[in-house]
Amino acid sequence: MRPEPQRWNDEQNLAKADKKPITWKGYAELDLRWPRWLIKNILPMQSMICLYGKRSQGKTFVALDWACSIAAALGGGQPRDWAEKTVTPGKVAYLLAENPDGIKRRVHGWIQHHHKTTTPGETDKIGKELLGDQASTFVVAQGRVAIDNKVQRDALVESLKSLGDLSLIVLDPLVSFMNGSENDTRDMQEFVEGIRDLVKKCGCSVLLVHHEGKGNVRNALGARGSSALEAGMDTVIHMRGINQYHSELEITKQREARAHSNLMLRFDECEYDPDRPLGKFPTLVDAAGIKDQTTTKKTARASKEVQKAQLRQIHKEAIIRLHSKAIGSATIENIVAELPEEARKSKSTTGRILLNLEKDHQIKTIKRKGKVLQHYIPISNSSETSEDAA
Repeated sequence: MRPEPQRWNDEQNLAKADKKPITWKGYAELDLRWPRWLIKNILPMQSMICLYGKRSQGKTFVALDWACSIAAALGGGQPRDWAEKTVTPGKVAYLLAENPDGIKRRVHGWIQHHHKTTTPGETDKIGKELLGDQASTFVVAQGRVAIDNKVQRDALVESLKSLGDLSLIVLDPLVSFMNGSENDTRDMQEFVEGIRDLVKKCGCSVLLVHHEGKGNVRNALGARGSSALEAGMDTVIHMRGINQYHSELEITKQREARAHSNLMLRFDECEYDPDRPLGKFPTLVDAAGIKDQTTTKKTARASKEVQKAQLRQIHKEAIIRLHSKAIGSATIENIVAELPEEARKSKSTTGRILLNLEKDHQIKTIKRKGKVLQHYIPISNSSETSEDAA
């Protein structure tokens, strides 16, 4: 069992607070500061950022795309952008909880996506030019550090400071860097305070890659765990899957800037060959076109359901007409003969429709032969028996 974390209201922390008196400033002493950006209007400098979404939607690939774009702008010495947004060059530290061996393969995918390389050797050469050979602008490590534990956090800070000036630290995924429960408000508040301390001491932004709340519908539940996470962040970005190839980024919180329009991303698979996949990487696309396609598909599905319902109604009406002719029950042949020309299809199609009518309790089976239903009557006349019909 983990030890109970220290709380703000315990005597030790109150004593620490007493040693740090609040400093007041008058209006004339206040600094006028404008937001500064790692990626214009997306990722602010020296801020706490959370990117969240459902699994397998490409969150890590978006985070890696951001990280490599920032680091490559510094290493390559050339202006870069991300999704048509200006990128400020800087050094990036990417901390993974899992084995980082696959990260180079993914970086190779990122290089291929942006530079259209075809061989590992060519990709590796460009990677060294962009991300650094000896003095790397993009560094990776594996580890699980409890950011809400001061001892572990301070050790991480010392390690990060040894890398030189950083612009961005990526922690992927959030849950692996938290000692407390992500569902507990006080535990999450301590974690957020730990991230704030990390930002202050390292002088850079921290990006958290996190999961969406279970059962999330239209972002109603937000990021998984306590709402104290989103409340404490400077920037919150929700990644919503649209279809197999597209996801939408929605900036649900941007503390220091106006609301930003959503970004639609298409994910392209990168590979050297079918046996050597490199991952999938995003490209900004026209959101209206994708949404129009999605709407069209939904409309088509809805129209198809309406057509099925209309067809079932036509069959039921045919059964009712036959019953009114004192036939009592109807065979498939009887029903097909009674249908209008446009509704006459194969017996198997008619049989499936009749099975659905039976499941909907709109008709009653009079006779069954194996799995094939032979005779029917409308449910409104179900008081009649098979003997009566005979």
